[in-house]
Amino acid sequence: MKWDGVLSQTQTLIIAAFALVILFLLGIYLIQLEPAPEEIPTAMIEIRAEGEEKEYIILKNQGGDSLTPENTVIRINNADISLREMNFLYGATWPWSPDTEIQIWYPHEDMTRTVEVYTIAGRDKKMLLQDRIFLEPPEKVEPEPLQVVELAEISKTPEPVLVNMIEEDLNPLVPVLTDFIADVHVGDPPLTVQFWDVSRGAPSEYLWNFGDGSTSEMKNPIHTYFVPGRYDVSLRASNAYHSDYKEVEGFITIGSPPVAEFFADQIGGYAPLTVLFTDLSLGSPKNWEWSFGDGSSSAEKNPVHIYQSPGVYTVSLMVTNAYGTSKEMKYEYVTIQPLTSYDVFISESTTGYLADDGSITFRVLKEPSTIKIGGKIVSFHLGDLVQLTVHNGMQDGQIYIVNNGLHEFKFADVTLLVNNEVIARGPINSVQVGRFDSYRSTLALRIPGGDTYTKFFLDSKQIRYQTTPQMALSGLGPDYAGKMSYKKSASAMNYQGGIISYQVAESHPHL
Repeated sequence: MKWDGVLSQTQTLIIAAFALVILFLLGIYLIQLEPAPEEIPTAMIEIRAEGEEKEYIILKNQGGDSLTPENTVIRINNADISLREMNFLYGATWPWSPDTEIQIWYPHEDMTRTVEVYTIAGRDKKMLLQDRIFLEPPEKVEPEPLQVVELAEISKTPEPVLVNMIEEDLNPLVPVLTDFIADVHVGDPPLTVQFWDVSRGAPSEYLWNFGDGSTSEMKNPIHTYFVPGRYDVSLRASNAYHSDYKEVEGFITIGSPPVAEFFADQIGGYAPLTVLFTDLSLGSPKNWEWSFGDGSSSAEKNPVHIYQSPGVYTVSLMVTNAYGTSKEMKYEYVTIQPLTSYDVFISESTTGYLADDGSITFRVLKEPSTIKIGGKIVSFHLGDLVQLTVHNGMQDGQIYIVNNGLHEFKFADVTLLVNNEVIARGPINSVQVGRFDSYRSTLALRIPGGDTYTKFFLDSKQIRYQTTPQMALSGLGPDYAGKMSYKKSASAMNYQGGIISYQVAESHPHL
């Protein structure tokens, strides 16, 4: 009997332990079956009222999560608003994303409206907004007794009975206000245009007319225009309560005539002057007709023209495409000056010299063109603007220009600029520029008083003085024959070329 009691206690302990193990395993299983809680969406909601009678309530998602109809509840005065009472503005739809607005028609302007917005995830609910459209309730007015008109036989009671009414459909008649936009209004055919409906009032039916005989019943159609012209576009938008119509004349223009415009890289200089003209016309012209004012013309888009003679020139451009022609004329647009005003020849001057820091400037028109300055060879490219400045005019030197080419420019101290950038300074040993234009000069020749030159000619007329006066000959450059030659050595100075101006002073020892 003693062993029987011990055996009974052992069996009881085994059964209890086995039951605990089963309960533990069951708990783990139930925990695994418990679904993970859903995350409640969050957003920042703004509220305002619009309309003359403030009959619209506007809710705007200012930021945060996008809300879906499944997890969003909008409640006004403790009554939930159905989806068909919510109208997204400007073509937006669910989900309710940031920066989009919902419009709700609620024309009870005589009462305070409490608006609440909730989001729901599973069993959890979170309030995003609780606000009132009117913070101050209207003034309380004692009701006056009204005459009761019986529309049907009713059972009268001695005392009125107050009944709480819940309207199943709070949506009144919502008017439609039709409006639309497009991504492009002008272009060449074929032109594909995306149209968007931006009507208010939640229309459900659409009838577009694109002006070229085509129509569509889509909300946001895409249409392609193939024939040039101006097209009126219209849209009739409707909902269950209302219809509205809008038409815009000339809303789409297919193909447009050009608008002529042009630009010249330089509009003034000395002959010969090379000018690059650039077409700036709008409308993708296909043909160009230039007139440069000197009897020359061009059919290129961006022509280069050389003005050979001094004068003031009017330039015009006429452009054409498939839809029309346009002409731009710029009067007295280009001014060409003569390189020099006088031809000069002076020989065997014993004291003549160049003034300090005079320069010549020109634009390179031919390759290869080079100069060797300070032992360094510099190559010029087409269009480079070159300036050579002589710093010590008393030094010996030599310049030779013929047929718009620079072949000699030898001095001991010269600064070279290319496109307004200093490149080098030093002696020039050799130079070869096959062709240039846009020549300008500040070189000036000084002839002291009493100089014993052999000959002095001005425009082929010999000038003689009993006593040589002091003279300044400015703007040295090629003469009418296109030639300039300057040479100075220890024994004499000789010059043949052109000048822009000259001055003669009888009494001053130096100019």
